[in-house]
Amino acid sequence: MKTAMMITFMFLVLFLLALLTFTIITVIRKAEFEEALVSPGKEDGTQKERPR
Repeated sequence: MKTAMMITFMFLVLFLLALLTFTIITVIRKAEFEEALVSPGKEDGTQKERPR
């Protein structure tokens, strides 16, 4: 019984770790994608604002 509980607990921990890793990777990819889309506009905006 103790072994089964340990195996279940380890499986749960590994599953949560995988879920957390997947979430972090997804967030990073989304941020990079949005940055790639928005950065040219941001750069132009900052360059135009600086001389003023």
